Amino acid sequence: MRFDRYRVRHALLICAYLFACPAYGLEKDIEVDILTTRITGLLKDGKTAEALPLFEKLEGMNVKLPESFDFYYIDTLDKAGNAAKAVERSEAYLKKYGKKAKYYGQVIEIVSRLRDAVEKKRQAEEAAAENKRKAEEAAAERRRAAEAEQTERERWRAADSAGSEASYAAYLKQYPNGMFVNQAQEKMNRVRQDAITKEQQLWRTAQISRNLRQIQGYLASYPNGRYLTEARTLLKRVEQEEEERRPGRVFRDCADCPEMVVIPAGTFVMGGDNTAFERPVRSVQLRAFSIGRTELTQAEWRAIMATDPPDLEFKGCDRCPVESVSLGDVKEYIARLNQKTGQRYRLPTEAEWEYACRAGSKHQYCGSDDLDAVAWHDGNSDRKSHPVGLRQANTWGLSDMSGNVSEMLADCWHDSYNGAPGDGRAWTWDCNGTNLLPNRGGAWSTGQRFARAVARGIVPISGLLARDRYDSLGFRLVRDVQ
Repeated sequence: MRFDRYRVRHALLICAYLFACPAYGLEKDIEVDILTTRITGLLKDGKTAEALPLFEKLEGMNVKLPESFDFYYIDTLDKAGNAAKAVERSEAYLKKYGKKAKYYGQVIEIVSRLRDAVEKKRQAEEAAAENKRKAEEAAAERRRAAEAEQTERERWRAADSAGSEASYAAYLKQYPNGMFVNQAQEKMNRVRQDAITKEQQLWRTAQISRNLRQIQGYLASYPNGRYLTEARTLLKRVEQEEEERRPGRVFRDCADCPEMVVIPAGTFVMGGDNTAFERPVRSVQLRAFSIGRTELTQAEWRAIMATDPPDLEFKGCDRCPVESVSLGDVKEYIARLNQKTGQRYRLPTEAEWEYACRAGSKHQYCGSDDLDAVAWHDGNSDRKSHPVGLRQANTWGLSDMSGNVSEMLADCWHDSYNGAPGDGRAWTWDCNGTNLLPNRGGAWSTGQRFARAVARGIVPISGLLARDRYDSLGFRLVRDVQ
């Protein structure tokens, strides 16, 4: 039986129409016939949505279709609501078939109607996209603002936690219009004022105390402070004063001046229980002062006064203590020395003398319990004075505090220490006789009794038996330190 190609094709078309048989795998023209047949049936049944993908498949096969199918495709797109595609296919139809097209009028109507809809849709889509973009930008801006606010809050908390002028200034520099500008300015001003007040207080304390460490502490804390110049000037002055007060410092204010030793400030127990003159034992507190390392020598006297004392007993011994001088002579020497040096030399008070003699010890004599080691006395002096500094010095380097010559004091005489000042001042009131001159240390002519550290001696300086000058009486000087 001969194969009839056209009969087979016709049968397949009938099958495709009636039973929707799969058309895939057939030859292209057969497949096109099947698709067109199926589309025709679906459109006849009003199944536009099902026909649309078949149209799209036919379009993808790039085959020439009848004009009617081009129109049906446009109509189907229109009914399916795909306006943009319908307009696109309509414009292609009109270009392809021109004004002579069978469905020209219907296509023009579709194009006219859908083009406005497409434009409106496009505009609506663009507007929606623009609105979406703006909304997204606004949301991003809100996020950035929230993040910036959070960052500013964190930096403000950090600045406020530091609480320094620098931290508040840094915040204000970064956020000149920030949320916490007023608080930052107020707190920075308060910190600045507190710092000024603190510096003023520290400087005032250092200035009043004149304490070296406090002045250095101010300069260390405020190297560029408001009182820098004054602080440096005060520091230099106090350092000089500290050096002048340095315990044990030995100095001369001039070549001819007596050699002096700085005695530290301190408290000691003054007096003893041997005689009523030495009682009551009491505590005395003294400021720093300087005292002659030895008794004033004949050479030192002559350097200021130009001549020896007229009644000098032991002449020709420059290093021997000057003696046979009256209280008036001594005052004249001191006045001339003070004028020459610009300092304040004077006689020691009784408390200063005993404090310097003891030198922090409890020895019976000034520097030792061995009298011969420290003193020229009636047992070893050969009845004369000796050059100073030959006997053992005490702990503070002072020689001849015991023996050689007795030493004048600035106090007037009192029979006991009742009512005596406790700060080491000269006791010049409530005297038990203005004609009696107290002295300490004993001399070449006296024994161990008067060489004791606590022993008190007197000589009359007016009255029937008094003399102005004694060959066993001399002096050593004290000079105040700043």
